[in-house]
Amino acid sequence: MGAVGFMPILFSRLFPYRLMKVNEDTGEPIRDPKTGWVITCEAGEAGELIGKIDSKNPMRNFDG
Repeated sequence: MGAVGFMPILFSRLFPYRLMKVNEDTGEPIRDPKTGWVITCEAGEAGELIGKIDSKNPMRNFDG
């Protein structure tokens, strides 16, 4: 277990990310029943860090 910590607003424009709520037992994302989108965490809540992957942008590419 770790912590994400603080990320300045400027970085959120360079590296789009969110903390999403997850089911603590299964690890599955918790989704809004109306939209199907994941639900983001409020300040102080535990969650999983997700970010935008863009193969055309070397700063947002994923090679794993």
